[in-house]
Amino acid sequence: LEAMAAGAPVIAYREGGASETVTNRTGILFFPQTIDALCEAVMDVESGRKHFESSFCRERAVFFNESRFKDELKKLILIQKE
Repeated sequence: LEAMAAGAPVIAYREGGASETVTNRTGILFFPQTIDALCEAVMDVESGRKHFESSFCRERAVFFNESRFKDELKKLILIQKE
């Protein structure tokens, strides 16, 4: 999220938190977890085969802001109480 907030696309393994935050407009999720798959993802960006708009990256990062987190947590707690 820090990279996206700075307007940079992300290259990450397609597991864990990255798989929940990175989209096809904000980066590349590579699989399998091999050197070849990582190199291919890096080359896609470096060669220009894949291009990412910094504005999309920033917008995605803002989606995960603190106030949204608090609001959704409160809603979840209220639902659990009912």
